[in-house]
Amino acid sequence: MNAVENDPYLLIVVFAVAAVLFALVPLGLARLWSKKFSPIKPGPDKNATYECGLESKGDAWVQFKSEYYLYAILFLILMWKRFFSCRLRWRLPACPPARSLR
Repeated sequence: MNAVENDPYLLIVVFAVAAVLFALVPLGLARLWSKKFSPIKPGPDKNATYECGLESKGDAWVQFKSEYYLYAILFLILMWKRFFSCRLRWRLPACPPARSLR
């Protein structure tokens, strides 16, 4: 008797386990490699935060307005819509011409 014939999902489980191992084994090996071969030199200079090699001044957290991101996303969506509608219009000559934005 074949095991795959008894349980049809066995192959999917085997591939899922292989995919997880394929992702985690290199990460584990890299972690072991770094623990074994990288020098440990903690200190105030190494743990300090810096900006372009200079000491940081003030707080790094700056509050941004989310409206700018929403405008950018809306702009990208509308531009892609216009781009694809123009390409579709060029391929189908029977479509009526679009109105101008001016």
